Amino acid sequence: MKLRMLNWKLYVLIVAAVVIISCNERKKSEQKPVIDTIENRPRVKEKGAVNSKKDFSRIKKQSFAISCGSGCAMTYNVKDINQLNTTSIRVVFEVDTYIDEEQTENLVETYIFDYNSEHSIEKITREGENENVLDNLIGGAQQTFKEFAAELIK
Repeated sequence: MKLRMLNWKLYVLIVAAVVIISCNERKKSEQKPVIDTIENRPRVKEKGAVNSKKDFSRIKKQSFAISCGSGCAMTYNVKDINQLNTTSIRVVFEVDTYIDEEQTENLVETYIFDYNSEHSIEKITREGENENVLDNLIGGAQQTFKEFAAELIK
């Protein structure tokens, strides 16, 4: 009887250990949800795509200005440029805001420029956001960003 009781206890102990180990393995194997960010996009080379070792030195010091209304202007000064993948380029700007020719604000803003396979700009988003800034800019500002995007992909 004692031998049967010992076998039963050993059996219960082994089953409990297997259940605990399998639960821990399941937790380890579960993947976290992947958020669609530029960093998570695949870095692949496509025929005719932008070279991943692109030299941006010719436009590293470039700047452009846009009007933001009566007596208001914003100057975008390029601070850093990185190619994220074959169709996306990350640009860090130092943005100076002027009201009546007096500097009122200085910010750092990062934008992601996304291109199609023909190297035409598809959208420009602020890093961490999904909204295409081209949809919200007025004519002159939108055109200025598009011209900068065209220069960037050359």
